Amino acid sequence: LWAAASLPLQAAEPVTLGLNFPRSGPYKEEGLAQMRGALLAIDEVNAQGGVLGRPLRLVSKDSASRPEKAVRNVDKLADEGAAMLFGGASSAVAIAAGKRARERGLLYFGTLTYSNDTTGKDGHRYLFRECNNAWMSAAVLGKHLSKTQAGKQFFYITADYTWGHTSESSLRQATATQDDQRHPGLKVPFPGARISDHQAALKQAAASDAQVLVLVLFGEDLVRAMRIVGELGLNKRMQIVAPNLTQSIVEQ
Repeated sequence: LWAAASLPLQAAEPVTLGLNFPRSGPYKEEGLAQMRGALLAIDEVNAQGGVLGRPLRLVSKDSASRPEKAVRNVDKLADEGAAMLFGGASSAVAIAAGKRARERGLLYFGTLTYSNDTTGKDGHRYLFRECNNAWMSAAVLGKHLSKTQAGKQFFYITADYTWGHTSESSLRQATATQDDQRHPGLKVPFPGARISDHQAALKQAAASDAQVLVLVLFGEDLVRAMRIVGELGLNKRMQIVAPNLTQSIVEQ
């Protein structure tokens, strides 16, 4: 009975979904989680008869969290017949890939993109997000920090791209720490930050009078920075703040 019931679904033309995700680079653990989630969802949907009687099929490309590579992937996935695209763990990837998807007439679903810009100044009708944006995170976190760290000096270390920029500016506004003379900040490259970049930034934080260290970093960059924080003993004399965490980051 099962075999007979499944024949129409197997015979139907599959719907191709394109996953544009970081298989490599600093956000590869978040990319692995996205691939696992995509495969699980497709199995569940297909087990229930697919979409309008058609099974789903997944094709994927590695973005390495680099916007220019993600844009090329959009073209490759579109040429392979993808009906819609999703994925990404960098807001710069989501924004760039979403723009190219619009040009190809395809919807793009950003699965991990916290920047305000994704659905703000860079938003359009072909681009969607699943998660909260930087301002939502800052509104919640800022309320807590304003109560527990009021009057203290902050030091920001921020990934130099759209998520980092909008996360830092949102949190500064939510905590009234916009004065960058009293509450200084440094940018570190993204993608491609080296251990020496994080060490140099954290040593400057250590040499400051700051009592609150805000690490606007993500993925392996945040993991690496937290290890250096431990080596320098900063977590013993500063409150460490990380605006966004995933299970893979916590596990690492």
